[in-house]
Amino acid sequence: MEFNKRCSLSYGIDSRDYSAISSERERKLRCYQELIKGGIKREAALRVLQMPQATYYRWRKRYGSRGLSGLENENRRPYNLRQSTIKPKIEHLVLLVRNGNVLWGRNKIATIMNRDYGVKASISTVGRIISQLIKRGKIKPAWWHAGSKHTKPRVFNGHAQRLPSGKKAIQLGELVQIDHMDVRAPGVLHGIKHFNAICPVTKWATGKVFRQATATNGAEFLDHVIKNFRFPIRSIQVDGGGEFMGDFERACKARNIDLYVLPPRSPELNGNVERLNGTTRREFYRIYNGGSSHFDVQKGLDRWFHSYNHWRPHQRLGNQTPFQYYEAAKKKEVLFSHMS
Repeated sequence: MEFNKRCSLSYGIDSRDYSAISSERERKLRCYQELIKGGIKREAALRVLQMPQATYYRWRKRYGSRGLSGLENENRRPYNLRQSTIKPKIEHLVLLVRNGNVLWGRNKIATIMNRDYGVKASISTVGRIISQLIKRGKIKPAWWHAGSKHTKPRVFNGHAQRLPSGKKAIQLGELVQIDHMDVRAPGVLHGIKHFNAICPVTKWATGKVFRQATATNGAEFLDHVIKNFRFPIRSIQVDGGGEFMGDFERACKARNIDLYVLPPRSPELNGNVERLNGTTRREFYRIYNGGSSHFDVQKGLDRWFHSYNHWRPHQRLGNQTPFQYYEAAKKKEVLFSHMS
């Protein structure tokens, strides 16, 4: 029987809304039929559509019986769910110990239960019980009692993505490291939010001061970096701070610059810019003797970074300046980065 006859809907017009997934699967089914009618072999047609044979027959059967609804993702929730094996006595004891010590974690609570009450429970079991008690509102998380702000993990649903494990900068402008720090300069009344950027390959660097560390200012700093770097920026890596979300992420996307976010608590992966932060504090801010406005600080900072890039030798570059290293790389005298 022809495909269109087998897959026609017997119940008339279907006005329901379906996802793009079902529409794409329907398109592949129809493309397969067109390729077969054009004389293409079955194996070749499936290979072109990147569709396994078993998948094709499964989709065709579901489409023939239920139309587009049969091509939607099916619910894979198991019929028989694993039941909790945690005994009420253990849960009650965890609650008792936790209420008496609201900042304690699973390790300490499991130890106290075993030592003082003779009840053995694994650390992971105690951790699951604490999570369940928090969800049910029986207890508050430790950060709530400590008065610290609870930050949710970053959700990657836009241009930014998590930095792949082991990824390193090899080419000029690759994985430019950007960070911000709070500093005080002698004679400057208001605090400074200082943004730094450095290329790990050439050590070329620049910085800019703001009154606030916001994503809008982060996007403005990105323009400053692009203007002051002598080579195109291929990609950027940042920590998970809010100043590198929102407008900053959109600015990277608009300029076709890949944006990578470091895993939590991984400052060692941002070592170049962290070192630059320390150098900026020691060699610029500690001896700053200019005007008191942020404009004055920025003028002095521009002069300092010009010296940093054109005059100050860097041991990691064989005591060359970033400018000398860049010129050599541009002339292909340097075939490999010092990072390799």
